[in-house]
Amino acid sequence: MITVDKAGFPHVALISWYEVVAVDRGTLRVGLRATSQTSENLRERRIGTAIFVAGGAAYYVKGRVEGESSLPLFPDLTSFRLRMEQVLEDKKRGVPLLRGIRFRPPRDPKFLQMGKALLLALKRSSEGGVG
Repeated sequence: MITVDKAGFPHVALISWYEVVAVDRGTLRVGLRATSQTSENLRERRIGTAIFVAGGAAYYVKGRVEGESSLPLFPDLTSFRLRMEQVLEDKKRGVPLLRGIRFRPPRDPKFLQMGKALLLALKRSSEGGVG
């Protein structure tokens, strides 16, 4: 995710599959550490761009923050609701992107359980339930 810092520079943050959920065709919900620079940037400037790689292309989803809410099951995190304003596709014929950034998650099964629980909390908070 890219936000803009107080000096006007792009600030890049890697987010994982369990930290973002599409609420509907025009809205994303992102769960971030409440005290992170990315959260501060979203609060102050209210804009951000999420980048996804799929189907041989990169997609830049530009949006505005519509709201922020807590996630009671994850007291160190906060949830931002971003209304998508523009989606750009970046691809070149004959030169497909094969995959985005990949990492090896910790082998601890608790990590996967935490990721699934956070994703569920984001989905529930987007539906008006308790995160």
